[in-house]
Amino acid sequence: MTSLNQNELEVLRILWERGELKPAEIEAHFAWAIENATLRSVLVNLVEKKQVARRLYGKGSQRHFAANDDADFGPGLCGWLAPGTGSAIDGNLRH
Repeated sequence: MTSLNQNELEVLRILWERGELKPAEIEAHFAWAIENATLRSVLVNLVEKKQVARRLYGKGSQRHFAANDDADFGPGLCGWLAPGTGSAIDGNLRH
């Protein structure tokens, strides 16, 4: 099972709800303030954990991220998200 921190879970929530996005678009939808450098570090970690995929468009100037459908979130994530909705249960992901 892959362990995910709160920022990583928030990125996944955003990607599940909105689909493929650029880093600046992910940052705009964060439920709390996050520094751009922190977000980029979170995205790199999620790519390394194989939880999100990074796609380059054009000459590599545009990077988009999307949640992996086959990612192994383990049983713990079921308590965070309502099945089939991508919505937080009891506001666990939202502040």
